[in-house]
Amino acid sequence: MQRLANERGQTLVEALLAVAFAVVVVVALVGVGITAMRTADYGKNQAEATRLSTEALELLRNQRDGGWANFLAVAQNCVNPPNTGCCLPQSNVLSMTATQTPLSCLVASGGYNRYVVPVISASSIVYTVHTSYIEGSVSRDVSLTQTFTNWH
Repeated sequence: MQRLANERGQTLVEALLAVAFAVVVVVALVGVGITAMRTADYGKNQAEATRLSTEALELLRNQRDGGWANFLAVAQNCVNPPNTGCCLPQSNVLSMTATQTPLSCLVASGGYNRYVVPVISASSIVYTVHTSYIEGSVSRDVSLTQTFTNWH
């Protein structure tokens, strides 16, 4: 059968190229979507860990404002051997428990560990709050540090 000069149409090769191009575009869009979801999850987790660390510093500031002697005693208890710091497991409540294992400091609000480490000097206490979580197979940590002085 002969083709007429005015017949137009797609060949099989043209159709396969169009389908291949469409598949490449769809795969690229799915990859971008997955990356965007992972980035959003990372940002959400980092923001929550930062919020929990900031909350801990506020709780510590309130305790310091309630009286330096008690604040100093709690800090000393956190670092008395064999302890290496204190857990802050409750949200909005300052109930610190001395511990040797920071990974046992699970926060009541979810899969975050919140652990504080004081460094005591003659005129101040420097607290570092570590809030960690597991994201996939990676351990992440947010650390905030603040110096507290006996300003009364």
